[in-house]
Amino acid sequence: MPKVKKAKRRDLRPHPYAAAGDGDAMEVVGAAPAEGAVPAGGAAGAAAGGEAAQEGAAPGKETHHDLRRRQVAEWKKMKAEVALMKRQRKKVPGKKNGGKDDKKALSSKIRALISGLRAKHETELRDAGIEVTAEDSGVDAEAYISGEED
Repeated sequence: MPKVKKAKRRDLRPHPYAAAGDGDAMEVVGAAPAEGAVPAGGAAGAAAGGEAAQEGAAPGKETHHDLRRRQVAEWKKMKAEVALMKRQRKKVPGKKNGGKDDKKALSSKIRALISGLRAKHETELRDAGIEVTAEDSGVDAEAYISGEED
């Protein structure tokens, strides 16, 4: 007879992120700081400035990782908009019913959105002194519109 694996008893294990003796790891310990404690740059400026100061970069300057993270978020948002526009384009009647111009207008908006964001990101990378590689340049706008992307 084959050996049977012993079942793991997960219920007896302590939670990996809970402090010793804590009942709830997500429990709020103290009150949030007052609004006056945030510098004049605002909460976003304070967070970006604090991270930049920790990594040795000049305050107010975006680090390489922050730049890439922001660009990825912008690209993801743009892809959601493009998907919505593609759904709208799909619902427009065909050329027999007079919708060809509307479809072409939506397709050109999609193409402009993709190429505009790609150009913006490439210039930001160049300005930051980061080499723009083929994978940074994104996908081909024509192939992305027609659905022939990887």
